[in-house]
Amino acid sequence: MIRLFIRTIAAVTVFLMSLSIANATTIAIVQGGFYTSDLKNNLVAQGIAVSEIATYTAASLSAYDAVVHYGNSFTDTSALTNYVSGGG
Repeated sequence: MIRLFIRTIAAVTVFLMSLSIANATTIAIVQGGFYTSDLKNNLVAQGIAVSEIATYTAASLSAYDAVVHYGNSFTDTSALTNYVSGGG
């Protein structure tokens, strides 16, 4: 379980950097049952503003440059689709 967790964190970090998200100014991390603040701490150390959220709507996501689902969490597929379609 720990190995999977570490691999997930590494994959998310590489994915964010590959999309140039490392240059984003605001990121929302959707907290879930397996959430830890490791990713948030890493991003904040790089100068990125991070908000930890438990729920969202399409309108609330529009305030962020990127959204990361972390752990076993609430998912609103319609809100995420609207966010991406709107340029998020």
